[in-house]
Amino acid sequence: MSLILELIQRRLPKVMTLFMGIASIASLMAPLDAQALPVFARQTGQNCVACHAGGQFPELTPYGRMFKMTGYTIGERTIPVSVMGVVNAASIANPPDGTAKNGAVVFATGSVFLAGKVTENIGAFAQVTYDNFAVDNGDGSFSGHSKADNMDFRFANRIIAGKQDWIYGVSLNNNPSVSDPWNSAAAWMSYVPAASLSSHAYTDPSTPYASFATGGNIAGLSAYLFWNQTVYAELGTYRSADQAFSFMSAGVDDASKTKLSGNNNPYWRLALSHEWGPHNLMLGTSGMIAHVYDDPTNTTDPTTLV
Repeated sequence: MSLILELIQRRLPKVMTLFMGIASIASLMAPLDAQALPVFARQTGQNCVACHAGGQFPELTPYGRMFKMTGYTIGERTIPVSVMGVVNAASIANPPDGTAKNGAVVFATGSVFLAGKVTENIGAFAQVTYDNFAVDNGDGSFSGHSKADNMDFRFANRIIAGKQDWIYGVSLNNNPSVSDPWNSAAAWMSYVPAASLSSHAYTDPSTPYASFATGGNIAGLSAYLFWNQTVYAELGTYRSADQAFSFMSAGVDDASKTKLSGNNNPYWRLALSHEWGPHNLMLGTSGMIAHVYDDPTNTTDPTTLV
């Protein structure tokens, strides 16, 4: 048994690299309008432009927002798996000594998605991402590593009575604002992960947008309400993704995890929305108060971030 486990441990990184490479090639060969998550397209029977503005990921149309707020449950259950591969390149003029893969085209990351309808009221969006250059071995080679990415598990319901339309639900997720129904808040502003290489230091996917800097490795529960397709309100709180919630930070080393003090780390989202014809206007705000430990390995003195 120990010999079998040792062989699996030795071969797993290579198998993951091969699998993600095939997934990346498959994604490049897919039609150009397939920018959305294929599992959702299969489930709803809709083209990508039905859910995503201009068919481009991640911003959502009114139908896409309805799909998300009703817990990813519109349509019929289907195979709940999709994959995504990212190939990119970066070039730095006069790079510092030791800059890796400068000017080279690299297979940067690959993601596996488990998503879609579970019951009439429960659905999920869960992503695990493999970074092909997660660890610099110091000899010019790299080791790949997978970790938890954005996760959003929902219960939702909709009540239509006369002129009243109520959508309400709860979201268990690991990244503040990943639950945003417009996909325009911090977690979605620059979504595609870049390679963790020194040559890609200036292609940080979070720049120039502000974020809550959690990287999808904490745990939170929020409740939301959408009234008459006009007023959206969401309130939740977050904590460290440990104990029963450790799966939400799986694969993230302890020193890289975001550690929060206690459970009182509130997040909020408030928006007014108006639709007329093919047009839509949203005015809103979001924020979070987080008691973050400066040193994740020393949870004795948290710093409050707003």
